[in-house]
Amino acid sequence: MTMNTNFSYTNSYNKLSALFSLDKDNISLSDTDVTIRCNPFHSDNEDKTTQKKESIIINENNDFRYIIFHPPGITKNDRMIILLHGLNERSWSKYLPWAEKLCLETKKSVLLFPIAYHMNRSSKDWLIKKEQFTFLESRKLSQPDLKESSFLNAVLSDRLEKNPERFYTSGLQTYRDILDLVENIKKGNLADFYKNTSIDFFAYSVGVYLAEILLMVNQDQWFSDSRLMIFCGGAALGKTNPLSKVILDSKAVQKLISFFKNITDKKHKSVEETPEAFYFKSLVDDSRFTKERIRRFDEIGERIKAIALQQDKVIPANSVVKTLPHVTLVEDFEYPYKHEMPFPVLKNEYTVVDSAFDRVFGKAAEHLL
Repeated sequence: MTMNTNFSYTNSYNKLSALFSLDKDNISLSDTDVTIRCNPFHSDNEDKTTQKKESIIINENNDFRYIIFHPPGITKNDRMIILLHGLNERSWSKYLPWAEKLCLETKKSVLLFPIAYHMNRSSKDWLIKKEQFTFLESRKLSQPDLKESSFLNAVLSDRLEKNPERFYTSGLQTYRDILDLVENIKKGNLADFYKNTSIDFFAYSVGVYLAEILLMVNQDQWFSDSRLMIFCGGAALGKTNPLSKVILDSKAVQKLISFFKNITDKKHKSVEETPEAFYFKSLVDDSRFTKERIRRFDEIGERIKAIALQQDKVIPANSVVKTLPHVTLVEDFEYPYKHEMPFPVLKNEYTVVDSAFDRVFGKAAEHLL
């Protein structure tokens, strides 16, 4: 596959950091001729039980914008990739170069869709550093034995500690939102896409589980031919380690682990009995619902590829290989990296970072062509 010579990861990151805004309806990138659109979306899928437990109404969660990257010369496409992000993220900056690269190499439009209560679906108050530092100090005072706590993870940690079911219900809302979006795309109701547009997925970290469930359930046969590229994800949820200053603190992780154990107990009915709930539970513990999970992955396996990172401590490579043994490639890079930032923007090492990025996304694009 021929790589686009006008693109470099570091340049794209810096360029898009300066140009991109969700307030802009259209953005044209003069160097690569990619165009970006930001479209409104309204969600009617918020879980009513969870909604009642919210201390405040978060309007941003139900009325927000999603992002579309269109390839050069294309304003309406019949092929697209939905890109899904990781846990506890508030900024699209990391993902914008990923979308531009996939868009250029596959000639497919790339749609970035936010998970409920994340990115631009989170409260604006959660982005104010002064308020978050105050919140963090209060959390630390009330729990002196707290580990890996920071102003970056304090809000989500507190929310999941108080109600770990939010992990499932926010995913479920997003799942239903994506189905609503896909239904409109398939019917030809969106100006950016033709009727019956083909849909593939690029999923990172926690977004992988959402993409896997979409393919496993295969609502109305919409995803019968869809391909999925997994990056830094795919291990059983119970084998992941989200303890990180930018993801979750120790108290939230403890509660989340207990929640995972409970929902895989046959006697425990904490989530509804639907196909999406069943497949979610099958991805929590690789020793439960094993036959059903393996059978379904065998059916869709050739359409899935995964890249795990050797030094990933959040979603370890060996755990990904165990869950997805026949489709996983383990990569390693020549510079310091971690799960949360696999491609850091390093002034003195940008050439090796750019090379690693090209290697990963070259393989991703090849699978998603």
